[in-house]
Amino acid sequence: MLPAIASRQRGYLQLLTVCLLVLAAFTLPYPWSRLSTLGYLLMGLVMIRVLGNPEGDLQLGPWPRLLFRGLGVAALSVNVIWAVTPLELRRTAVPVILLWGLFSLWSAIRLVRCLALERVVNGPVLRGALAGYLMIGLAAGFLCAALETRDPHSFTNVRFSLAAPDLAQVPVWHLSFIRLQYFAFVA
Repeated sequence: MLPAIASRQRGYLQLLTVCLLVLAAFTLPYPWSRLSTLGYLLMGLVMIRVLGNPEGDLQLGPWPRLLFRGLGVAALSVNVIWAVTPLELRRTAVPVILLWGLFSLWSAIRLVRCLALERVVNGPVLRGALAGYLMIGLAAGFLCAALETRDPHSFTNVRFSLAAPDLAQVPVWHLSFIRLQYFAFVA
């Protein structure tokens, strides 16, 4: 197997593994389920590493690669800022929605382009396709969480806070991401 193909296919496994780890973190009891926030950071780092340095036919030159990596770093940076910000400062969700949304979309496009280069549909390619599906769903759940912090009660009749009934007084990490993830995957 060519080194570029083997490297790409190892990247698919890494993406799938981190997506499954984030989903597994959601199943943990509170407060351990908050580890999913760290999982999102890990997912972003893996997306930058795996999709930010394509090999072979996917290389388009240094500028798209640098822009992709820069967008990824910016998305991760606002993710950290958003995660430690109290909900009363809801304006912080706007950069998260914009940057993480763009980064996720560009990552999905890059992953589809990588998968299109594959000549044989085998286990690693199927893992890459599954990773792409989960990556898009997890990104959508993250965007739903950002939307909920920006405009509370965007999703009606669902209790999102795990700690207090007044959403204005709790930090972002007290939101129930698993309920928001549900909306993202079924929509």
